Amino acid sequence: MILANQREVIDFLAKLTTRGATVARVDTHGSVVFLAGKRVYKLKRAILFEYMDHSSLERRRTACEAEVRVNRRTAPGIYRRAVPIYRSAGSAQGALLGFWSRSRTEFGAAANAESAL
Repeated sequence: MILANQREVIDFLAKLTTRGATVARVDTHGSVVFLAGKRVYKLKRAILFEYMDHSSLERRRTACEAEVRVNRRTAPGIYRRAVPIYRSAGSAQGALLGFWSRSRTEFGAAANAESAL
């Protein structure tokens, strides 16, 4: 079940560019992933399922931090950090959009699970 409208932060992330790269979007049941050049931004959806509870800002932040912590053990060069997304770019003084993201270096298309099938 989707619990909140995340349109503002999704639109913001969709407009990101890295050195002129376009942004590709991949939607999953629990996240929205933005591929922007060598950077990847993964936004946890505001959802609640029996097996996945991202119903609050705190739960989404905790999930992002846990994902980074767990995956750094096996892919330390890929997973970087969980980051807050603020309405005012580059400023923690702006209003927090209420959603958290994490960024990592892109694997490349060859590492995509679908391309391996």
